[in-house]
Amino acid sequence: MDNEKKSSTQSSRSFEPPPIIKPPKKPNQEYKRRKLLGEGGFGKCYEVEDKEGRILAVKVVSKSSLRSSKNREKLLSEIQIHKIMDHAHIVKFYDCFEDSSFVYMIMELCENKTLAYMNKRRQRLTEAEVRYFMRQLLDACEYMHRHFVIHRDLKLANLFLSKDMKIKIGDFGLAARLERKGDRKKTICGTPNYIAPEVLFDQVKGHSFEADVWSLGVIMYTLLFGRPPFQTDGKVDQIYKRIKELKYDFPGNITDVSKEAKALINLMLTLEPEKRPTIQQIRDNDFFMLGAIPAEIPVSALTIAPSFELPPLTKPRINLSLANRRPLRVIHVGSNLNNMNSTSTSTAKKSTHPVEVKTSASKPGNKLINQVTSNTETNPTQAPIISVTTNATVNNNNTASTSSSCVTKKDSSNKARIGVLESVYNTLSTAFDQISEGKKSLPHVYDDSYKWMDYTNKYGLGYQLTDGSVGVNFNDKTTLIMSPNGCEALPSMNEVLPKISPTYTFVDDNRTHNMEYLTKYKRTPHAVLFRLSNYLVQVNFFDHEKIILSEEGRVITYIDEARGLNTYTISEILRGDHATEKNRLKYVKDVLKKLVEAVQKNSKPESNKV
Repeated sequence: MDNEKKSSTQSSRSFEPPPIIKPPKKPNQEYKRRKLLGEGGFGKCYEVEDKEGRILAVKVVSKSSLRSSKNREKLLSEIQIHKIMDHAHIVKFYDCFEDSSFVYMIMELCENKTLAYMNKRRQRLTEAEVRYFMRQLLDACEYMHRHFVIHRDLKLANLFLSKDMKIKIGDFGLAARLERKGDRKKTICGTPNYIAPEVLFDQVKGHSFEADVWSLGVIMYTLLFGRPPFQTDGKVDQIYKRIKELKYDFPGNITDVSKEAKALINLMLTLEPEKRPTIQQIRDNDFFMLGAIPAEIPVSALTIAPSFELPPLTKPRINLSLANRRPLRVIHVGSNLNNMNSTSTSTAKKSTHPVEVKTSASKPGNKLINQVTSNTETNPTQAPIISVTTNATVNNNNTASTSSSCVTKKDSSNKARIGVLESVYNTLSTAFDQISEGKKSLPHVYDDSYKWMDYTNKYGLGYQLTDGSVGVNFNDKTTLIMSPNGCEALPSMNEVLPKISPTYTFVDDNRTHNMEYLTKYKRTPHAVLFRLSNYLVQVNFFDHEKIILSEEGRVITYIDEARGLNTYTISEILRGDHATEKNRLKYVKDVLKKLVEAVQKNSKPESNKV
C-alpha cells in the first residue's frame, strides 16, 4: 500500500503536460503553457496564455494519480465546490476539462505569489497590513459559510496575492459542503499547524464553520509573530499535543503587537468551537475598530514594510512643489498613526471606527517601466536599452502629496540644504566607513522596467515609466511628460508650457495626481545614473544589472542580469554575504562622490543641486 502511494506521488510529480493545452470540446480555444508556478501532491500549477493574450493559471492533475476512488472523489469535490465560488477574494474558477492523460482547471492568475512567500520574506507584518488582509479573509469566509462551504485548509500557502495585492483564497482540495444548516463533518484533514482541535480529536460531534475561524486565528498569529503558535522543532505529534492542550504563548521579545491583537487571537484560538467569535464579532473587535486599515498595499510590501498616510480632514490644495515631498518611510508597528505626521500640533483621540489609509508607495513592483522601441538612429556609443525601476507616491485623494506622513521625526530642513544625491552619498560613505572600522552601528531605516534612449546629440534623453507615462529630459534643461492615457494629452512642441519650477513640466489635466519624472542623469564608463523626482536614485550598469537607492540610500534594491529583484537595508548588504551588491554599491558611492564634489566646487545655486 505504501509503495503504491509513493509511486503515485512520484508519477504525479514527474509528469509534463503538453506545451499547447487544447480543450477537446472547444477546438477554437487553446492555452500556451508558460512557467511552472508550483506543485503539490496531486498536481502542478502553470502559468498559461490564451489566444486573446490573457495570462491565466492552470492546475494540471495527472490521471495516473487518480486511480483510487478516494482521490477521484476528492478531485471531483474540489471542482464542484470551487466552480460555484464567486467572490472578489476567492480565486476565480474559469473552466475545467480533461484529455486522455490529464485533468485541467483554468483559474485566475495571482501574480504576487502567496502570503506564505510574503511572510517568509518579511518575517513579520505590521498590524495595519494584518487588518487589511484579515478583513478580506473575513469577507471571503463569510461568503463561503453562507454557501455552506468549510474550507478546512486555510493557511498562508493557500492565500494568494493578486496583481493589486488583494487576498484570493485558493485550493479547495479539502473543502467540504454541508447539506443543510447544523450538519457536521468528521473527516480528519488539514495542515498540522492550522488544524482546529475538534477536527483532530472530536470525531463524535464533528466540526463545522468554526474550524475555519480557528485557522484564521493561527494565520493572524503567524503574520504578527513570524511563526505559527503551535510550531515545535519536534514531530507532528508534538504539534497536535500542543493544540490539544492549547499550549502557545506570545514571544516576550516582540513588544510592538497590541493588546487588542493578542486578545482577538486568544478568542479565535478557543478550544470549544461554540465559544469562538463569529465572523461579524471578529469584524467588530477592537483590533479592527481602533486601528488603521489600509485601503491598498503596494507590491513593494512583499519585501519591505510600506509606509501609510492618513486621509486629510479637508481636501488638500494641489501643490506641485517637490520641496514638500519626502522619501518613503517604514512605519513602526504599534505606532499611533494619528500622531505620526511631524506637522501635527495636537494629539488625536482614539478612533471608534476603522480608519482607511492609503499607502505612499505605488504598485505594482514599485512601478516598473515599460519598454520603449524606436527605429530612429541613435548615438553609436550608446549603451543597450536597459531596465530601470521607479517608485512613485500616490496620495489617498489621488492628488499631489504635499507633506510627509508616518515618518520618524527628524530635522526636515536638512533636505533643503543638501541635494538628494549628496544625501545618498553621505549615507553610503558613512556606512562604508563604519563597516571598515568594525563598528556595529550602521545607518538604519526609519522604519520590469524603465527603458531609456539617449538622443542627447540632437534632443535629450527619452524614457518611459511602468505606469505608461513617457518623458523627455531635453538638452535645454526642460522636461516634458506625457500621461499613459494617450497622445491627445501631449501638447505640440511649439506650444509654450507653463513654468512651475526651474524645469518646465507638463502635467496632464486628466490625471488627478502628479506624474513622476526624470530630473537628472549621468553617464559613466560603466553605467548610467538616474535621479527621479520622487527622490529615488537608480544606477543602470551596462551589463544589465541595476541598483535602486531609496530612503536616502538606506534601502537598496538590486536587480540582477536575469531580472531577479531583491531589496535589502544597507546594513544587510554590508554585513551579509552580498559581494556583488557590495562592489556595485561601492562603485555608486565613488560616482556620487565625484558628482557631489563637483557641485560643491562650483558652488551652484540651490536650484542646481544634484
